[in-house]
Amino acid sequence: MKISSLFTATVSLIMLVSCSTKDEQFCRCLELGNELNEASSKALNGVLSADQVMKIKDLKTRQKKECSSYHQLDGVKLKELQQACSDR
Repeated sequence: MKISSLFTATVSLIMLVSCSTKDEQFCRCLELGNELNEASSKALNGVLSADQVMKIKDLKTRQKKECSSYHQLDGVKLKELQQACSDR
């Protein structure tokens, strides 16, 4: 009887901790996306220097690498991950 209640408490604690922690890699993915959007927006407003072109290419490559494991997730899960990143 005592082992089952210990097991239940342990499982509950694991679930609570896993639900409340944010996915740092996903948060970094969002940050890179925001940086890329900002750099791309600036590019639309004028002529790009060679440095700006390289920065956009680098951000795009880094974002593709960081975000690759999230491409197959559904919208609900992505919203949950996004919410966890904004809850600081």
